[in-house]
Amino acid sequence: MKALELQKQALRVESDLNRLALQAELRHLRARRGWLRLGSHAGRQVAAWGVVLTPLVGAALALGLRRSARLLTAGVRVLKATQANA
Repeated sequence: MKALELQKQALRVESDLNRLALQAELRHLRARRGWLRLGSHAGRQVAAWGVVLTPLVGAALALGLRRSARLLTAGVRVLKATQANA
């Protein structure tokens, strides 16, 4: 009878350990799910802002290229003027 009691107690302990392991795994999965939700939410926000910002960035780049072309033209004029005076 003593052997059966020991086996029963061992099975209870094993069951408790399995239950704790399962709870820990569920907590881990829930934590990862939270990060995944956060990541997908951030991705949607970036996509939404991308729709708004893409034309603005394109316009800013176009203006920047025009300005840089103007600066280049002005630089060439100054260079020609210094070469002509030399």
